[in-house]
Formats: sequence, structure tokens, C-alpha cells
Amino acid sequence: MNNLGLEKGTIRLVMHDAHWEDYFLIESKRIQQALYNETLPLEHIGSTSVKGLVAKPIIDIAGTLASFDNIQAIAKAMEDLGYTYKGENGIEDRHFFTKGKPTTFHVHLTLEGHPIFENHIRFRDALRQNPAAIQTYNRLKQDLLKRFPNDRKAYTEGKHDFIQSILRGGFDA
Repeated sequence: MNNLGLEKGTIRLVMHDAHWEDYFLIESKRIQQALYNETLPLEHIGSTSVKGLVAKPIIDIAGTLASFDNIQAIAKAMEDLGYTYKGENGIEDRHFFTKGKPTTFHVHLTLEGHPIFENHIRFRDALRQNPAAIQTYNRLKQDLLKRFPNDRKAYTEGKHDFIQSILRGGFDA
């Protein structure tokens, strides 16, 4: 995992690495084993889940739960795996975990059917099916990195319109 990890508050983009899918599979299996009492389908999301896309070298994992009734037990189990529980971390109805220093994994947990989860999957799948969108998104991300090399918030906000156009199905090469 020498190509994985990003220091907090920094931005660095790297070319897609074929090992990222393996890292996701290994880590998601560890999470599912630790949370054996929960129904937890896990998905590889974010830029590391799309071949050909430059990415911050952090594996994003999304999962859904039937309820948040057990969130404290889930947080404890995740902490036992080396994660830090961040609560909603600014996004209502999402529980967020980070792992590693530098950060190597993010885990996002929402309720089943929540739009956050659904949008992550729709965006990922749309990119996977559209090489022109991947190229456009690569250029946008690299431009944003040049413009905001030390401002992760501005970098993230700069991607908003593109992401929304993909989710609306309005991207044309």
C-alpha cells in the first residue's frame, strides 16, 4: 500500500492504481467481519473506484444500515479496526470514519436508500461507462489542484457542478 495515503488537509492526485480494488476488497471484508451483526453491503466509491481517473490516494467505502440504533457499537467495532469515528462530520444522516496517518481509508455509512449512498453509486457507475467524462473530470481535478493546492474545501466545491451534471445525466463530451 505504498501508493496509498494522504496527509490531513493536503491534496495530491495520482494516476489510477489497479491495486486499489484489491485494497477495497480486503478492507471491506475486514469491516464486514467486524460488524457481523449488521446488514452492511459495502461499495467502493470515489475516484479510486474508477479506472483511468486520477484520484486522491484514499479508498472510499460506502455502506448502508437498516438503522442507526446500533451506531455506538458499530463505532467501537470500527475503532477496533483502527478507524476514527467522526460522527456526521458535516453531512446529516451520514456516519463517517477515517483510518490511517496518513489517511488511507474513508468509510461512509448511511441508511438504506439514502440519497447520499445512491448518488455515490450513480456517479461512479456513470463515470465507469463514459471515458469522455473521465477525461473531462481528470482535467477539472488537475485544474482545481493547480488553483487550490492547499484548500481542500475549494477543491471539493469546484467539482460540484460537474458531479451534478453527471447525476442529472446531462454530460456530453
